[in-house]
Amino acid sequence: MIKNPDIFYIQSESKEKDVLLLHGWGGSSESFRAVFEFLQKKYRVTAIDFAGFGKSPPPPYPYSVSDYAIKLAEFLDTHNINKTHIIAHSFGGRVAIELSCLYPHLIDKLVLTSAAGIKPKRKIRYYLNVLKYKIAKLLKKDLSKFGSKDYKKLDGVMKAVFVKAVNYDQTKLLKHIKAQTLLIWGQNDTETPLYMAKTMNRLIKNSKLIVFRDTGHFAYIEKSLLFLRHIDRFLGGLIND
Repeated sequence: MIKNPDIFYIQSESKEKDVLLLHGWGGSSESFRAVFEFLQKKYRVTAIDFAGFGKSPPPPYPYSVSDYAIKLAEFLDTHNINKTHIIAHSFGGRVAIELSCLYPHLIDKLVLTSAAGIKPKRKIRYYLNVLKYKIAKLLKKDLSKFGSKDYKKLDGVMKAVFVKAVNYDQTKLLKHIKAQTLLIWGQNDTETPLYMAKTMNRLIKNSKLIVFRDTGHFAYIEKSLLFLRHIDRFLGGLIND
């Protein structure tokens, strides 16, 4: 494997088992700080900054989700992480799903919280906006008003990365995930709505879905203690009830 020294990461002291934390779009290795500090009591916990996020430099070309998964596998190989639990949020969930299919031997248990990866149900307004964009592009007009808030914040190569990611449907991959999987979702999540969680739960054979009431896209922050309790039980147990 080609070694990749450009991924920034934080890591706790060595333990018998590993946990890898994968942040969402716009996040970083700090996104899971509370989870990191809790789990380091029992596990060697590693949190990375994906290329183009946090302290990691942008990728040399517009990475696909598969590229991110391949680079992550290289990172694990470089740091002698042969098999690990993974906790992934949003965009990190995309990469975790891809990794689960490309390198299933690297994953022990998988936690997906408000994970992206399923093509959203589009309304007519979306397709009208796409048509307007194509016409404006054809007429060489100003395109700056088009795109989501996340897209408009981006520069250079990361804009192309974003477009690749949001248009990539991983639904067909879900049935190939072999790892025992816990899905934790916010009932009121508008970015990755609850129907996506239910689809994942149906297609991932060995999976369980837990829904947090009155919670949005960041369930692991909004109800952090409840989140920690559930992942602790799932991964092996630090809390005695």
